[in-house]
Amino acid sequence: MYLVKINKRQLIKHNYSDKSKFLEPGEYIFPNFYVGIFRETLSKDPEALEISPIAVANELKGDEDLNNKSLLILRAGGMGDVIFVTPFVKKLKEKYSNLSITLATDYVFAKSFEPSFDKVISFDNLTKSIFDSYDYKITLENMVENNPEAETMNIYDLHESIFKVKLDDIVHPDIAVDPSTVYFLSKRLNKANFNIVLQLSASVIKRSIPSSVLKEFIVKYSYPNTVFWIGDSIKNVDMVDTFIKLCKKEKPSLRMVNFPKIGGSLLHLASLIKESDLVIGADSNYVHIAAAFNVPSVGIYGPFPSDYRIGRYDKAIGIDAISSCEYGRDIKKGDKIIAHSCFEHGDGRCQLATVTGSVFSPCLSLIKSENILEAVDIAIKLYYGGNTTKYNTLIK
Repeated sequence: MYLVKINKRQLIKHNYSDKSKFLEPGEYIFPNFYVGIFRETLSKDPEALEISPIAVANELKGDEDLNNKSLLILRAGGMGDVIFVTPFVKKLKEKYSNLSITLATDYVFAKSFEPSFDKVISFDNLTKSIFDSYDYKITLENMVENNPEAETMNIYDLHESIFKVKLDDIVHPDIAVDPSTVYFLSKRLNKANFNIVLQLSASVIKRSIPSSVLKEFIVKYSYPNTVFWIGDSIKNVDMVDTFIKLCKKEKPSLRMVNFPKIGGSLLHLASLIKESDLVIGADSNYVHIAAAFNVPSVGIYGPFPSDYRIGRYDKAIGIDAISSCEYGRDIKKGDKIIAHSCFEHGDGRCQLATVTGSVFSPCLSLIKSENILEAVDIAIKLYYGGNTTKYNTLIK
């Protein structure tokens, strides 16, 4: 293991060249939950978000005068794929003040991105006549999921080639908060505490690490004056309760909050992250939201270079477990293949997990509590001077 300085970030990277070093996840806390999620996601219709036959790629050439024109951007989701667009919308509006920009997305994201666009419409309500009424259209469906380039460069670099605008080196995406939730949290979330938001599970099983690893991290964490806000889907509120009980059984002094009991929407989550001091994401979404509010974060990326997603965020730390998995894409140093990268999209399990019979991705299972502790230690020392008690006297 070694540390590599990338721009203004620290990257924790684990390189494994021997396939025999793949580890089984061992004991994990919620096997029924993970298997249940796997079975549920398999039943979803993979064609539900297809926009054919009206789909186009990109109609912007970069030399147009877009003032008094209309632009439609189509991206159904997920949240991270929509939030990537927001810095480009801001740049386009700075350049063309009279350009009208509409986002067509899944209705569940509408409220979170309404302030960033002139209009947000439901992807499901998009018709050909509405589509044709716009002067320019950009379709971003499958731009990440089925695009090999998305696994070779930073996601904002990739979008620059689409939107024909250059962003600043450091990027801050945009997402809305719920004012009433922010007010509530300002009363509930004591600013004298050091508040860490921890995502318990990723959106799909292939990006999740054993929850026992997260439990070990929390139990071993030693900085004082800390409150852990455990985040997850509202449907997993009971699972979060169980996780908190297991942590407190080993360390009764822990202060932990089941956030799905307080708020279950994306607006609520963004409001919490905005008010927090550090975010730990088992998936990209929490890290992207943290970047919007310049909150330090730790992203657990496993078998994928985190720099490709969070390398242009000022206060993001990535944990990578780059392995020699035969199902991943080649990572080359010159002409030599040194490892393999894998960032699987969609539902189901990673291919290596299927072959080996693992519940979790074997690459993600390489990440241990000590690795998360090290990343968090770096974040607290870099951004808070190593002090979680009087941190509020420091500049964030």
